[in-house]
Amino acid sequence: MCLKQYMHLCYTLMFCLLAGAVPLFAATEIQPEDVFLPVEGTVVFVGDGDTLTVRLDGHEKGSIIRLYGVDAPELKQLWGREARDFTAKMVQDQRVVLEIAEKGKYNRLIALVVLEDGRCLNEELVKAGLAWFHHPPVFLTLPDDKQKDQLHIFAKQMLEAKTEKKGLWRGKFPLPPWTHRRRKSHGRTTVFATLRGACYHAKGCPVLKNGADALSLKVAKARGLRPCQMCKPDAKKGTAP
Repeated sequence: MCLKQYMHLCYTLMFCLLAGAVPLFAATEIQPEDVFLPVEGTVVFVGDGDTLTVRLDGHEKGSIIRLYGVDAPELKQLWGREARDFTAKMVQDQRVVLEIAEKGKYNRLIALVVLEDGRCLNEELVKAGLAWFHHPPVFLTLPDDKQKDQLHIFAKQMLEAKTEKKGLWRGKFPLPPWTHRRRKSHGRTTVFATLRGACYHAKGCPVLKNGADALSLKVAKARGLRPCQMCKPDAKKGTAP
């Protein structure tokens, strides 16, 4: 590992360890002493790369599970379908152990997902270059050594995947899904670009059938991208595809 990579890793970890103002377990039924409390179940549906439905043992209905500490591309982003297919191949209809860390928004459980062979789905996604190590506020307080160790692992695996140009890291400008979601919610003009395309596009352009990343018109022009002559995005106000 070169000095630049090492410093990048240290910076990421320092940010996570120092930002500890938000109680991780506030207003939830899971207590700090139960960090990564294990429960078992069967995966019955894969929504996208980092969201599953698991029927927990002893329950008739499925529970929505969000993967802890990682964020995969949205389905309509570049690499979104690949991330979803990767997750489905690993866990669809499989028995898993959930190490639950938090109850998040929309009543979703946030957890590590461990396969029967001992592999961790969260880690496998990051190693394959199909998810970012991500630390929104819910992840910033680290009350025990296991959480600290896990976030260290994610950061190291993402750096290795980026260095080896795996998955989404093959692109010049991989767009984090949280940025994609934020851009979709803003009222400014948004256009879309494919991985190696030389043009930017409007919503519904046939070129986007395999996914695209959202970016502002200003950024698209700064990157030297040209308007698509098929969809003529400069004549439209971009919205999510």
